[in-house]
Amino acid sequence: MVKLKDFLETVPAILLKRVVILALLSSIIVYVVLGYFFLLSGDPVNVMSSQLSFSDMFLRSEYSRIVNVDAFKIAQGLDYGFMVSYALLIFSLALILGRWYSENSSIRRQSHFFAVSGPIAACADAIENLFIFLTVADPAGFPAWEAIAMSIAATIKWVLIFAAMTWAIVVVVYHFIVVKRKK
Repeated sequence: MVKLKDFLETVPAILLKRVVILALLSSIIVYVVLGYFFLLSGDPVNVMSSQLSFSDMFLRSEYSRIVNVDAFKIAQGLDYGFMVSYALLIFSLALILGRWYSENSSIRRQSHFFAVSGPIAACADAIENLFIFLTVADPAGFPAWEAIAMSIAATIKWVLIFAAMTWAIVVVVYHFIVVKRKK
């Protein structure tokens, strides 16, 4: 069986670059359309506030203020396309950045972790959206544990996304300030 590390090292560089471009473009397009449907829904609450609330009462209050539930559901459905886009973007970008460094470097090894963190974050996001669909289906009567489960999935998603973004910024800054100056 091929090890994950071996697989990650064999993905062609040209493919990774193409995936980064396509994933970036598709994430922008999907996000704009998704945003349009969120605006139509009249959802008044900050995304982070609702996703990380861990509160059924907060979500019930939020859902009661949604003007167009169908538009809200469409936006949540479109979010699955956004998930695929950002998962591919994080995956490819982490591998590209890791390949700036030698095969035995810690940054190269870290790139494997962060490459995989993109799809894991998207899976957590998909689970979160499943709970959003469940809670919106019965906004007044869903069990409290569904709000907690949704927020746990959202927390995992955000931690992985922010960790990957922070890592990428640090690696790029390090590359251009330290590595490039040595050459």
